[in-house]
Amino acid sequence: MPRRQLSVPFVRTSCFLAGLAIVVLSSHAIGQNTISVCQGCEYESIDAAMAIAVSGDTIEVAGGEYSITRDIRLDDRELTIRGATDAGGELLTTLVIGHGVRGFKVEANSTTATQLQYLRIQGAPGVPGSSKVSQRGHGMYAVGGVTVSNCIFTELKSSRLGGAVYIDVASGDGPEFIDCLFEENRCIDYGMVEVSADLN
Repeated sequence: MPRRQLSVPFVRTSCFLAGLAIVVLSSHAIGQNTISVCQGCEYESIDAAMAIAVSGDTIEVAGGEYSITRDIRLDDRELTIRGATDAGGELLTTLVIGHGVRGFKVEANSTTATQLQYLRIQGAPGVPGSSKVSQRGHGMYAVGGVTVSNCIFTELKSSRLGGAVYIDVASGDGPEFIDCLFEENRCIDYGMVEVSADLN
C-alpha cells in the first residue's frame, strides 16, 4: 500500500482544524482521581503528575506558565490533562515548549480516550540554533490517538515537517482536534500540520 503525505500550508493568521481522524471512543471510565499541578503544590509539573497517574485519572493544571524541557509521553493510560480557564473561557494554562523537544509525544498504544483540554501550547521565545530545532512536530508528534479540544498551538517551530503538529499513524487511532486554534507556527517544509499515513 503506497504511503502518502498530506500537508497543511503554513499560515500566520489563525485557523480552526477539526476531525483529522474518524475515531471510536473507548467506554473506559475517566476521572477516577484528580491530580492537581500548580506552583507550590505537591506536583509542580505535568511530568511529576504523570509519574503517579493511572488510567482514568485527570491531571488538572492550574493557571500559569510551565516550562517543558522534555517530551510529555502519552501511552496506553486513558488520562485527561486539563488546563484552567477564566469565567470568559480564556485559557490560563500555558505550556512553554523548549527548543529541541516536543510538547507531547503520542505513543502508538495511546487512544482517543486520552484527552488534552484547555491548554495553550506555545514555543519558547527566541531563535534556536539549528541543532536545537525540533525536526517534526514541536507541539505534538503523534503515532497514536489522542483527543485535543479547546487548545491553542502557537509560536511553535520545526525545521522539517509540521511546525506545530506531526502525525504519522500506520493503523489504529489517530489524533482528533476539536475547536483548536493554530496561529503563528513556523516550519521550513510541509506546513504547520503534517499528516503522514497509509491511505486507501
